[in-house]
Amino acid sequence: PLGCTAPWLLTANLSRLPPGEDAPSTEGTDADGRPLGIAAQRGKVVMLSFWSSGCGPCRRMFPHEHELVTKFASSPFVLIGVNADPNPHQLRQTQQRAQLRWPSLWDGPGGGICTAWKVQAFPPIVLIDQAGKVRFRHEGMAAQSTLEGHITGLLAEGAPPPPKGAVTARPGSPAPG
Repeated sequence: PLGCTAPWLLTANLSRLPPGEDAPSTEGTDADGRPLGIAAQRGKVVMLSFWSSGCGPCRRMFPHEHELVTKFASSPFVLIGVNADPNPHQLRQTQQRAQLRWPSLWDGPGGGICTAWKVQAFPPIVLIDQAGKVRFRHEGMAAQSTLEGHITGLLAEGAPPPPKGAVTARPGSPAPG
C-alpha cells in the first residue's frame, strides 16, 4: 500500500519512467480545490516531492525543500508537492504547521498521480526539465547538495528553444499578439 508505514522501505518503482521520458500528466487540485499541475510550468525546472503527513522521512525533507525554494526563488524553478493524505484538510493542516510555502497537489491514498508515477512508498523526488522531460529521480531522502547540483545543472541548460515555426519577438519589438 502507499504510504510511509515502513520507513526503511523508501523506494519508488520509477524504472518505467527513465530520464529523458516525458513526465506523466500531473494535474489536479491543491488543498483548497484550486487547479494545480506541471503543464503550466513548462519552461521551468520542476521538482516533484511525493509526500504524506504521516511519513517521517517526508517531513524531514521539509527544511531542505524550504532552503531550495529560497535559494532558487529568482530562477525558473518550482517545487510542487504531491500529497497522499486521506483528505485535503490534513494536507492543509500540515502545510500550515510546517509553514510550507510551495503548493501541493492533493492526490489522496492510492491516487491517480502516484499511480501514474508508479510510486510505491515515500518520499520519491523527481526533477523535470524545462521541456517537460524527467531528468532525475531519487528514492528516499535526497541529500540537499545532490538536489542543488541537479537543479543548478538543469537551470544552466536553459529553456528549450521555441517550437519550429513559432513567432517570437525580436529584442526591442513588441511581443506578438
